[in-house]
Amino acid sequence: MPSKVIENNWREVDFYIDIEGEFTNPNVQKALNELSLIVNKITEVGTPEVPWFPTRIEDFDFIGKRVLSEGDGIQESDHASFRDPVYRERRDMIAGLAFDYRISEGVIPNIDYTSDEIATWNYCYPKLKKMLVTNACEETN
Repeated sequence: MPSKVIENNWREVDFYIDIEGEFTNPNVQKALNELSLIVNKITEVGTPEVPWFPTRIEDFDFIGKRVLSEGDGIQESDHASFRDPVYRERRDMIAGLAFDYRISEGVIPNIDYTSDEIATWNYCYPKLKKMLVTNACEETN
């Protein structure tokens, strides 16, 4: 669950709530009004501010536009190449292409992967694929 520390040392936590009903229903409106008294913000799925999953093809221009960097915990993890300047430059180049891409452009930028990168994924991907069966949600599987 994403969270961040805010000034008063409380933790801000995002909740995703599914309801059965229409936003125009008086009971739903009453519930939202009561919730609005104790929360910072309520976002309806399908609005331009995209929550955690896409509802329109254009939403892909806004989700997943974050890469772990120093200060996000990656430096404390067991990331073998985090301090390697060659790796970081390559990673930044690939991430830059992803950040700049817009779904309306149609053509996804091509990346020529090195033989080392291909060998790494040839080794890792089959293991990761097996792990998905027991570790990923139904939608991913």
